[in-house]
Amino acid sequence: MNNKIKNTKTEVPETLEMNDKDYITTMLTIEKGMVKDYAVAEAGVIG
Repeated sequence: MNNKIKNTKTEVPETLEMNDKDYITTMLTIEKGMVKDYAVAEAGVIG
């Protein structure tokens, strides 16, 4: 068995414009903060 795992590097242009990865990372970060803030606000109402 000579199975080699290949994980090729994907070239991403390094420009000032946002690419798809930047948009997804930003959206997930914003959503994560919103969920955390909502949980804190809800805990304040209940507690």
